[in-house]
Amino acid sequence: MYQAAGYRDGLFVSPHVSSFRERIQIRGELISEEAVIAGLPMIVDLCAAHKLPATFFELTTALAFHHFRDADAVALEVGLGGRLDATNVVTPTVSVICSIGLDHTRILGETVEEIAMEKAGIMKRGIPVRTVDVMVRLCARVCGLGWRGTGRGSLFKEHDLTSLQAK
Repeated sequence: MYQAAGYRDGLFVSPHVSSFRERIQIRGELISEEAVIAGLPMIVDLCAAHKLPATFFELTTALAFHHFRDADAVALEVGLGGRLDATNVVTPTVSVICSIGLDHTRILGETVEEIAMEKAGIMKRGIPVRTVDVMVRLCARVCGLGWRGTGRGSLFKEHDLTSLQAK
């Protein structure tokens, strides 16, 4: 939709299927090998200079942010969860929770409720959250948040995020 309107839209996804470059795209074009070769050492050097240890995902996310500096809009997929995810430094226009399952239990928690709490960490005050009703009910129950159905999904109400901020 953004491409058809002439915007430079970015896409950040993980994991990649056949090429690391799939993770970072603008207007459907993969980041070039040259951009990876130029950008990644710069980011690694910045981390070293500031004594900031960084994971593979954090370095990849920083490379994506650098690559998207001139994009008009970007869709960012979180890594493992939400609360501690490298992408969580962004204030989005909208957040989307697609699914909550028993993935990455060693890191996110052993129950669907614990994982829901981690995924709910992407929610920010004043930012709408879109998801399927089953997931929104689970997040609402676990986080003590209100919600309202909208037909296609559900939206958390802005004032209901106050309880999440304290956790």
